[in-house]
Formats: sequence, C-alpha cells, structure tokens
Amino acid sequence: MIKLRGNRRLPTSWLICFTLLFFYSCKNPSAEKSGFRMNCVLLTHAQVKSWADSGWTRPESPVRIQTILLQFFSPDADHSNDNMQLVAYPGTGITGSILNGRRLLETDPQCKPVQLKGNMILGNNEISLDSLGILKPDGQPADFEFVRFTPRRFSRDNEYITFDTEVVYRGKPEAEKTGPTYPCPPYCCPPECD
Repeated sequence: MIKLRGNRRLPTSWLICFTLLFFYSCKNPSAEKSGFRMNCVLLTHAQVKSWADSGWTRPESPVRIQTILLQFFSPDADHSNDNMQLVAYPGTGITGSILNGRRLLETDPQCKPVQLKGNMILGNNEISLDSLGILKPDGQPADFEFVRFTPRRFSRDNEYITFDTEVVYRGKPEAEKTGPTYPCPPYCCPPECD
C-alpha cells in the first residue's frame, strides 16, 4: 500500500496497472509493422486474350503490342504498405503504351507476399512479350493459364523493385523463369536513358 494525503491509501496493484497502462499507451503502433509488403500478382490468359481480341497482338497490326509496362497500384492508400499490386499496360514499345488496354493484375492467393525493407524505388517495370512466350505466331494467346509476377530487388541496382516472371501451363510453371522485369527508367531505354 502507498500512503496518499489525507490518510488515503492506493493499493500497489493499482499503481502497477497505471504504470503498465502508461507505457503501453505510449508505444508506437507503427513500430510493430516494419517494411513494405508486396503481393505476387497474376496476368491471366483472359486478360491477354482481351488484348488479342482488340487486334493489338496481330503481327500485321500497326499498333502491335510488344511490351508490357507495369505500374504499382494500391486499392487503399491508407494501407499501401500491406496491399501493393500492379496494373499492366500493353505497349508498342517503351514509350507507346495503350492506355485503354490497362488491366489490374489480381493478387496470387498461392504466393506468400514478399516483405521488403530499406530504400526502395517503386518505378515502372517493363518486359517484352517475346521473352514471356505467351503468344502464338499468329498473335493469339498460347495455351497458358497465367503469368505470375513475384517481387524482388533488381540484381543490377537493389534499390529498384522488379519481378521474376513465371508462365504457368496446366497448373505447372514453365521449367525456366522468364524474368526479371526491368525498371523503366533507367534499364529499359535503348541503349541508356539520358
């Protein structure tokens, strides 16, 4: 017991409770969450088929798409460190994106999100359709289910976040990964960005 003025007493257990309450109320809630969580995402066969149905994948088309430009996207900015995804734009090249071809890539429920810490550059990424091998010679989609994009740090400059790519056919990934994507800029400019 602790004596207070006027012969009143405060039980020691109350003092301990108030002390603990004080320390827990001053705890920084953001200290529990450290880093940035990036989801693996999927480009589906149906999304590529919609580009083909628009005529953008035909070899003779003057606006034939040759690249995919990826941009970071968050459905809720208040929680962007927990829910980052990608949108994909088909493009005729590095600077020729088809804006009405934008597709939101869905989160892959089979893939554990990647925790990233430290300096990061969340820039655009680019990959060529030829390197993915998801189109037949006539421009129609090949018989794949989806392309999985798994985040990682770029090997040439680890401040950039890029993606390993994996094409999945009938539930099984292709033997070799086809990535990585390239941060754009600086690594997508021929030969270099100025």
